[in-house]
Amino acid sequence: MMTRTLKALLALTVLLGAPLSAHADLFGFRLGPKVAFTRGSGDVYKGFDQWLGSGAELGVEILFIDIFADFFFMGNKQYLATANVGFDTTFGDDFRVTVGLYTGPMFYIFPKQEADELDVPLDIRQELESAGVNVDGAIEAYNDASEEEAELSRLAFGWNVARLRLEADMKIAPVVYFGLQTTAGFHFIISGEEVAAGAKGNAIEKAALEYRLTAEQKQTLRELVGARDVDVDNLNGVNYSIGLYFRLEL
Repeated sequence: MMTRTLKALLALTVLLGAPLSAHADLFGFRLGPKVAFTRGSGDVYKGFDQWLGSGAELGVEILFIDIFADFFFMGNKQYLATANVGFDTTFGDDFRVTVGLYTGPMFYIFPKQEADELDVPLDIRQELESAGVNVDGAIEAYNDASEEEAELSRLAFGWNVARLRLEADMKIAPVVYFGLQTTAGFHFIISGEEVAAGAKGNAIEKAALEYRLTAEQKQTLRELVGARDVDVDNLNGVNYSIGLYFRLEL
């Protein structure tokens, strides 16, 4: 009697545990649309017009390594894309829970801004010219470079050092799933605007040494052209998202 009871309990345990057993695919392909609320720390995420983005995901799994890219339209000529490589584990079959950990780059694109022209007030011009600075030449060089700066300021690049992803989905048709997805990542991001501002700062430092500008004159120039040093502490932060997806899996 005891033996039959133990066998029955063991069989029940196997039956209950089977749908929740963890598995990963040797080979797989997935594609589908998705929408997600996406936020993050730092000025780059503040540049998006809206939190809700719509887009798509394309992924493959090869020898248990998961590789995927997703792309979102975030507003007027605003886009966010990521590429990811890592590992995941899935529990269940018709109803599934998947946990994955990834790393990879992030790309941001914003609308092009109008190029600024440098306007130096008369009193500052006279002060700089008395120090031997060719103000007209500097203005011309600045205006020539402003178009490139405007193009560079459209872009930002980041890296998800670690990105955790949790999914829960259900099969609604053969090879078709509908689910909920949430992510959280720790990243480093630098924008083209920050790169341009840092380059301006370096140029002013060189000019200050060449023309022996005072600290006050140097600071005035920095404010005029929008120069600033890149603060490494502001490059790191977190990002997170929650959304829905349809997925075709083969």
